[in-house]
Amino acid sequence: MTIAVEDPLEILPVTLELRALVTVLAGLNGVGKTRLLKQIQRSAGDPARLISLHELCAWLYRLIEERPDLEEATEEVDPLEVDQEITLDAVRSIVGRGYTEIRWYAIAFEDSPFAPIVGEDVIPFFVVSDGDTEYSLADMGLGELAAHVLLWTLWYVREKSDLLLLLDEPDAYFPPRSREPLLDHIATVAATRQQAFVLTSHSREVIERALQHSDVLSYLGRVDGKVVLTTVAEEVREIVQQVLYPRAHVELVAWVEDESAHALATALLARLDANTLDRLALYWAKGTSDLTEMRARLPRPATHPRQLEFAFIVDGDEAPPAARTGLWPAVALPGGLSPDELFQKFAPLAAGTLSALLGRTPGFIGAMLAKVEGLDPHDWTNDLAAQPGLDRSQVLRALAEACLDGDKEGVLIEEFRGRLSGSGLRTFSAM
Repeated sequence: MTIAVEDPLEILPVTLELRALVTVLAGLNGVGKTRLLKQIQRSAGDPARLISLHELCAWLYRLIEERPDLEEATEEVDPLEVDQEITLDAVRSIVGRGYTEIRWYAIAFEDSPFAPIVGEDVIPFFVVSDGDTEYSLADMGLGELAAHVLLWTLWYVREKSDLLLLLDEPDAYFPPRSREPLLDHIATVAATRQQAFVLTSHSREVIERALQHSDVLSYLGRVDGKVVLTTVAEEVREIVQQVLYPRAHVELVAWVEDESAHALATALLARLDANTLDRLALYWAKGTSDLTEMRARLPRPATHPRQLEFAFIVDGDEAPPAARTGLWPAVALPGGLSPDELFQKFAPLAAGTLSALLGRTPGFIGAMLAKVEGLDPHDWTNDLAAQPGLDRSQVLRALAEACLDGDKEGVLIEEFRGRLSGSGLRTFSAM
């Protein structure tokens, strides 16, 4: 299928050739991906339906604030009979929750923003059960809501095989682990229902997954002020591998004491210099004794060519071992406290960060924090990480980010910067 693109500014490609049912348009921010989708919609006419998750989710959130009684409307309609294998299992996979029940509804609503897409004046409503907890879309975080909205919309137009569905960065609201199953679901829908998809993305997971299939990935760039489309597979692969996501060489292997320390160290390093994480392999051990023993068994040669370095990162409540000739350095995390103590001290001060990263409402986060109030730091962290429906590593990452956001003065980051720059390691010399 070849689409003629009409562009009044004459900066977009004049045609777009769709050589597969799913086309992924990759490109940096600001290159013109969204503009191209909108012009495709105008040029292709009725079969083209533009789905902007950002606008749809924002509209639903506003509606819920204005109409807190909206759930009552579900009492007047039956739940939709949605297929389990293709759709509902995909929701579980993308969201990352083992819902025990999913109920989707279509509620009549005048001037619905979904009408241009699905062809009816209806809006979605969702109710799910996660273990013993039942909640509706009003209590969903943005990532969870976006998954339900997108898959509900795709399911609702399942009978229209001639559609060209245009998705503007649908992966932007999902964590990395959810992006590949999202693209897999879109591919399944396209093949099963013979619908064509064009989606834009600058997500590494989606782009590298698209590279595995012929004629799926194209690259949008700018040359002399005009948007240029690269479609030759070899050229696209070269751009992705050498320009977008060049392979980094590991320069430093480091160990921390445990999983909490790993989450905190990763968050700190990302704030100091995100590029450092591409050159670092970071692992966690089983406590201080492990680090001490490994450090003693990994001597530092006097004539080491410095192509690969090693380091040991101890908790902040412990004094790092003194520097010794012939041993790799030990660096302490900042704050003078253990990671769990830092989480307990600072993370509640940035509950909004926890809400955003865990995809839970502020009320849910407040209830979580109230439930663990008064526990010792280790149990406090472990109980939060054991919340039903939440992944432990996801919770620890969220606690680490919230901890740094709660440290309003940025003392922890600057303290860690000083310790790294004074470690004598080449990897951190520029800090």
